[in-house]
This record gives sequence, structure tokens and C-alpha cells, in this order.
Amino acid sequence: MRGAGAVLRVVVVVVAANVVGAAPSSSSSLMASPSSLMASSSSLWPSSFLQGMAPLVGVGPLPPSSSCGACHPDEYVQWQGSRHRAAATNDVFVDGLRQEPHRRCVNCHAPIPQGARDVERALASGPTTPLSLPPTSAAHEGISCAVCHVRDGIVVGAGSGRGYGHDVRVAAELKSPTFCAACHEFVGHEVKDGVTTLSALPMQSTFSEWMAWRDHSGDARTCQHCHMPEGRHDFDGTSVAVLRQSLDVAFDGDGDDVVVVVAAVDVGHLFPTGDVFRHLTLWADIAGQRRELFRFERRTALVDDHGRPTQVIATDTRLVPGEPRRVAVPADATTVVVTYHRADDRAEARGRVSHDDLVVEVLRRAVPR
Repeated sequence: MRGAGAVLRVVVVVVAANVVGAAPSSSSSLMASPSSLMASSSSLWPSSFLQGMAPLVGVGPLPPSSSCGACHPDEYVQWQGSRHRAAATNDVFVDGLRQEPHRRCVNCHAPIPQGARDVERALASGPTTPLSLPPTSAAHEGISCAVCHVRDGIVVGAGSGRGYGHDVRVAAELKSPTFCAACHEFVGHEVKDGVTTLSALPMQSTFSEWMAWRDHSGDARTCQHCHMPEGRHDFDGTSVAVLRQSLDVAFDGDGDDVVVVVAAVDVGHLFPTGDVFRHLTLWADIAGQRRELFRFERRTALVDDHGRPTQVIATDTRLVPGEPRRVAVPADATTVVVTYHRADDRAEARGRVSHDDLVVEVLRRAVPR
């Protein structure tokens, strides 16, 4: 997905305020999010799942995903190795949840109600990692087959599903980027006096970024084109192989005047995308020491909004498709390295998650002199 050279302006689609524990405000003038629009137009995503404010409902009887694997072996094996499957149990998520335990996070990472309850019980039982979950808990399956493919006891799919021993309701929504937006476009929240209110801070804006890229590039490819090629179900987006093919590092100049040129390659959104704390770091190796040169990231700040402290995105230095970033290289640098970070510096400092789970070395290049 190569973007156009024009500046990519991302307008994050924000959600009308939703509150847990209080009535919705009638004075909100915020625009509806993709998820709320989908809730009103598609029976696949009930409004109670909007922005993770409640668990997913309407999935009906819940067979384990292994029962799907009998007839869909390729998809099942692909899903087993995916981050979707480990959404509620991977160490990065569990560490973050222990720092900020909130049901809303659980509702998205373990959307089946029984699995969400199991995660909350495990959190309350003690600070163990991994979570101590019942062996049969739906939380082990994270975003399971049923989360996307069962509604009201009926299997839904993008195709007819003939020959699989059950009826299938054809759902065009499964091929639409708005289906992905239900989980990959959402805002933050604030808790005051036990009441949770959605804020305007974009925690993930991947859908908005994709729409901006599509409008500027004229490229019609969707989330599914890149992350589910030929119907694959591993939903790959942050494996080492995908990260490396999504980034290019080149050099300009010579001698002491070398510039490293970093660019996103065939990416249909800003890079990195996803949670606000994900970032890329550009390093230089100098005399056996590593020095940080630049971060491709979003940073938040508190501002005064008519007397109310409000968190906003203060800076966004992530890579825009079609716009390479040039960074000066110190004269004594021998190598440049780019690392991808799944969490923020605080998670790395806590040391509760292995370094390899948190940080991926994407590229390493010798500096030409």
C-alpha cells in the first residue's frame, strides 16, 4: 500500500460520550465513531459492545474454536498462532492491565462475557503472570472464532459455507474495514467517582488513518487485503517479517554529512499504528554505546479545557506513507538500528515482561563513510 506523496491528514473519528454508571449526556456534540455507526447499521455488532463499554452479546451458543478446526483446519491453525488468539493472555496486555485494571480493556481483549469474568477473577486473585485462568475459560481463546463468526447462535461468514455441516448467514460486513474498526478505532476513558466516561483522546486511530491514506492515494485496498490475504486468519501485522518488509532505511550523503532516510513501505496507515504507546526508535551505535536519535511516536499532554484537565495528543511523529523522514547521523556512528516497541518505557522499566516480547529489532544498517 504505497501512499501518495501529498500530506496525509488524519482526522480521527471521535465517539459521543458513553458512561458506565451514569446516564449519557444529552449535550454531547461529538461525532459518532465507526463502531457506533456500525452498531446502528449492522446486526453483527450490538450497540452494547460499543467502544468496549460492555462485553459482546448476541453470540449465542459458544463451541470452542477447536470444534471449528475440524472443518476449517488451515484457518484454525493460522488463528492459533495469531495475536488475536492471545489477546487476553499475552504478557504485554496482562502487565498493562495490572497497572490499569479496567473492565473496558477486558471487554475488548476477552469479549466473550464468561471469559471477561474469568480475567477479572484472576486479576483479583493475585499478581501472577500469566493469569491463573480455568483451563476451559473462553479467555484462553481471546478473539475466538465465535467473536467474529457467531451471532444469535447462527454462523456468519463472508461466503456461503456450503458443505461444512451448518447453515451460514452471508455477512458482507466481514469484508469491510468498518468491521475491523469496531476494535481498532477507539478513544480513551476517564474514571471519576466510580463512573467511566469516554474521552476524546484517540487510543487507536488505525481506521481513520486508513481512510485518510485511501482518500489521498486512491488505493482501494482494505484491512483484509493486507492482514487477511487470500482469507488467511493469522491477522499478521507486527511479526518480525511484516515489520521488516514495512520499513526501509537508506542513506544520503557521505563522510561526516550522512543522513538516514526512514520510510514506511506499502503501508496503508501511519507507522506504527495501533495503541498509543507503540513506537519506533531510531538508534545509532557509537563507540560501543547506543544513542537514541529519533522516536516515531505519539505523545500525550494534559491541557486545560475550560478548567478541566484533558489529555490530548500533543505530538505525532509517526511515519506517514509516502513521506520519508530524514535524520542526521552523528559523524562517529558506525551503525543505525530501528526497534519496534509494543509498550511504553514504563513497561520496559518494570521488567515484568521479557525484552523480546516488548522490543523487536526491525532493521540494522552499517553507516557508509
